[in-house]
Amino acid sequence: MTAAAVVQASQSLVREGLTVGTSGNISVREAGEEMVWITPSGVSPENLEASGVVAVDLASGEPRDGRPSSEVGFHLGIYRAREDIGAVVHTHSPWATAVSCARLTIPPFHYMMVGTGDGTLECAPYHPPGSPQLAAATVVALGQRSACLLANHGAVTVGPNLDAAMGMAREVEALAQQFALSRLLGGAVNLESEEVVHLREIFTAYRDGMNRDD
Repeated sequence: MTAAAVVQASQSLVREGLTVGTSGNISVREAGEEMVWITPSGVSPENLEASGVVAVDLASGEPRDGRPSSEVGFHLGIYRAREDIGAVVHTHSPWATAVSCARLTIPPFHYMMVGTGDGTLECAPYHPPGSPQLAAATVVALGQRSACLLANHGAVTVGPNLDAAMGMAREVEALAQQFALSRLLGGAVNLESEEVVHLREIFTAYRDGMNRDD
């Protein structure tokens, strides 16, 4: 079931224009086990089947079968650093990637930026794809947020489950577009820190209300 969900999500990224060809990757932590399911290396989503999704041991990083994505390092690093994370999505979506190529951190210019956690999208410094340095930099840039950018590369989003991580990937792309366009108008007026704190309280109250069993 988990592998099938990874396939469906990967194909959704292509349909929605959030990735092209074999770029980008997705992983899901298997509940109750020290194991991660991740998309394989060099296989386009339209050709991916559940049997091709690779199981990787979370502790050792060794695949149980198949060849995992070349970016398996930062996926495993995120899971090891954050027990609250159940899924990781990496995209080369056009607007988020464009901002990452400018090596910009996105500030709290829009109220929906609060969805990242602290209202910012940090950009990790550039390191070669698949390198241990990139994996370490990704974990630092992400921190306790739900998303970050990778310089000259793309975006990473996380969540307690795959739906949340996918939703964040869509939100990051929309916000990156809005941020880039606002710079053409002279730059956005960013929210003040106290406004961000207030928004977080609003978001928390809304989420708690949605989750309450009346």
